[in-house]
Amino acid sequence: MPRLWGDRLFPSRTPLGLPVEHRGATVAPLRSEPYQAHAGLAYVPFEDADPVEYALMWRTDNHSAGLRALARTFADET
Repeated sequence: MPRLWGDRLFPSRTPLGLPVEHRGATVAPLRSEPYQAHAGLAYVPFEDADPVEYALMWRTDNHSAGLRALARTFADET
């Protein structure tokens, strides 16, 4: 993950300047581990959950050729 994204998604300080401890838990798909792994973060798989579905989303005013090609590629793979 680019440092800018990490700083934005996992800030070290609150808007008031207080330190963030980054403790807690959340549910995330295991396949995101290679992209979002960092020191201190543990992925613990569990077997009794429903599968996670993904979706490609974009702004409705974006009509770029690149986006259309990407959407076609995803549609062809499903």
